[in-house]
Amino acid sequence: MAKSILIVDDEQIIRNVLKRKLESTTSYKVFMADDGVPALELFQRETIDLVVSDLLMKQMNGIELLRKLKALQPQVPVIIITGYGSLDDAIEAIHLGAEDFIKKPFDINDVIETIDKTFRKRAEETDQREIIRFIASEDIKLEIPNNFEHLNVVINYVFSHLRARWLVTDEDLHDVKVCLYEALSNAFEHGNLEIPGDVKTRQLETGQQAWREYLLNRLADERYRNRLIHVGLCISEN
Repeated sequence: MAKSILIVDDEQIIRNVLKRKLESTTSYKVFMADDGVPALELFQRETIDLVVSDLLMKQMNGIELLRKLKALQPQVPVIIITGYGSLDDAIEAIHLGAEDFIKKPFDINDVIETIDKTFRKRAEETDQREIIRFIASEDIKLEIPNNFEHLNVVINYVFSHLRARWLVTDEDLHDVKVCLYEALSNAFEHGNLEIPGDVKTRQLETGQQAWREYLLNRLADERYRNRLIHVGLCISEN
């Protein structure tokens, strides 16, 4: 049976482009809503396998919609579309159970790949649960290039790995994901790029575009661009 996807965005052109591309290149069935309120009604009326939702909407924003969707059907993955650098909203969405993020402006092919990846990951997790009783412990070491785009990939890898292979509650998983996001963001911004907290605050007060340009300029500086973020994880039943 074809998977069904709900696209929620208050920009009609984004909804239409996503729907046309998904239906012309995949077997997914696509539903659309222009705000969180009609999206919630549609979600309760139809069988939805995955939701892609913008954060900023007028009646019911993406955070509130995510909260209500997870209360109804926590197993349905929700992918959030977010502006660059909106750390507070991202952390809240993670804590509420968001599966992944798509940053604006986005490439439509990346959206499709994120959706496909989410479905593949869920299928793989089902298979991997069969081997969980044989695993005593695991050590994972990662070296991440000094680029903000890699952080969410690492977080999702650890999150899906824990969910698939270890008997961890959803509440604990979300706490781990929030901690990882904050730790990696701090390592990237305040560690590798050596950005003081007051400088970040001033840039964000100016606007998201100013903060993005500041980060890109910092990344281009040869003093910082080749640095790595080292992550070590030890997982055991104890």
